[in-house]
Amino acid sequence: MPSLQGGEDVNHWAVEPAAVAGLMPSGTVPDTHDGLTYVGLVAFRLPYLWSRMSVRSAGETVTYTSSRRWPGPRGARSRITVRPGDRIHEPSDLEHFLTARWGMHNAFFGGPAFLPNHHPRWPLQRAEIVTCDEDLVTSAGVPALTGDPVSVLYSPGVPVRLGLPTRPAGRPTRPARTGATPPGRTDVP
Repeated sequence: MPSLQGGEDVNHWAVEPAAVAGLMPSGTVPDTHDGLTYVGLVAFRLPYLWSRMSVRSAGETVTYTSSRRWPGPRGARSRITVRPGDRIHEPSDLEHFLTARWGMHNAFFGGPAFLPNHHPRWPLQRAEIVTCDEDLVTSAGVPALTGDPVSVLYSPGVPVRLGLPTRPAGRPTRPARTGATPPGRTDVP
């Protein structure tokens, strides 16, 4: 898969795991830190969902605008403006937990799968939300978030390499190419 430059604004709200467990693909459970899971409103420059996106810097702020195209709900949108602050030289346990994601679970080709990604540690900065107008969270089926996020971070980005999706049992989502053996399989010619 190609290498992509990912930049992000990361906002997280703490929620009880049961509030989001039913939204997870079959066979997966929410990750927890100190008994809570975190709902992230993340402005990625990565193709996790087909969206129309723009990123604009103006003075000390960065604005991310996104409108979902596919899969639905089509038109779910966000507009987030942040003001990046001081660099974080040593992330806290929570900051590391929230940003050290090495893949994602999602539906691919009609069933649940895991999409691995590889990247160096994100260079993180503290950030302040200037504006946040969105309906992505509730469009995803998550109860409306209340209060301020417990974490607001910014990163200028890192190179990211996306792997091929795999099924929960380690089976690939598409046939292997000649000479390639999927992880955990030895019976493929």
